[in-house]
Amino acid sequence: MRVRKTLGAMAVAVVAAAGVSTTAGPAGASSQAATASTSTVSTSTASASARFYCRFGGRGKAPKNLTIYESTVLISNPVGGIPKGKVYNCDYGVTGSKYTMCGRTWNRWEYVSYNGKKGYIVAACAKPAS
Repeated sequence: MRVRKTLGAMAVAVVAAAGVSTTAGPAGASSQAATASTSTVSTSTASASARFYCRFGGRGKAPKNLTIYESTVLISNPVGGIPKGKVYNCDYGVTGSKYTMCGRTWNRWEYVSYNGKKGYIVAACAKPAS
């Protein structure tokens, strides 16, 4: 338990060092972190990582309710969400903290926009819009 608290503190320090705001997310926002089976903190952030193309050509469809995070760490603040079945725009992908979600352990995130909110979703849960 002590290791998780230390890792959490390190992640907050990484987010702060990256200059990402730490304002609270919307009230009642669901969090994918509660369903993640593991989360490993990485020092990678969007500004420090190489950008690459979105997996599905710039548009995706949420296979389940997805949380939009302010940075590429599961413990970062949620800034919004994408309801199941809704189409969202993807600007680029980056590497970030490692997670296990949607049946995959990975460290890839996608920077998305949906309904005026912008931030990162776990790429393992992204599906094509078609």
